[in-house]
Amino acid sequence: MKIIVGLGNQGKEFEKTRHNVGFDVIENIAKDLLLENFKKMNNGIFVTGLWMGEKFILLKPQTFMNNSGECVSYFLNYFKTDQNEILIVYDDISMALGKIRFRKTGTSGGHNGIKSIISKLKSEKFDRLKIGIGHSKNIDLKDWVIGKFDEEEKKIMSKTNQEAVKNVLDWISSKKG
Repeated sequence: MKIIVGLGNQGKEFEKTRHNVGFDVIENIAKDLLLENFKKMNNGIFVTGLWMGEKFILLKPQTFMNNSGECVSYFLNYFKTDQNEILIVYDDISMALGKIRFRKTGTSGGHNGIKSIISKLKSEKFDRLKIGIGHSKNIDLKDWVIGKFDEEEKKIMSKTNQEAVKNVLDWISSKKG
């Protein structure tokens, strides 16, 4: 069973913020594939689906970002999924707005959600889809990541989100079990 994890923070105040692009991708995949019945289990909400004959889970941790590893670890253990069958989708301030990059391994790059996952899994070897949100040097990093996109950025991110959805679906179909 593949598990696609979108990182973000729960709560209305964090909806559609830069730090929640992982949640946005998960929500758009669910919408595109008509998956509506998200369930709550432990510290995450998830829905199961089928794409190109492959079963998968879309997961949004309901811990705060800094504790995402707790949720990811729980779901991997519960569904007896190997860590090479997970894909983490998240924001990256070191990449230009709207850029997407796939990685099979790597450090956290300072991202606290990824730090938490690495810590809980005791490994840096898991697939990631990083989505660039850029960073304004004039705005404090914390305020930047929990800030909302302006109108021009929303247009860019709408296209980026569509591309990210396609990347995730390609990843699912390429991971034939």
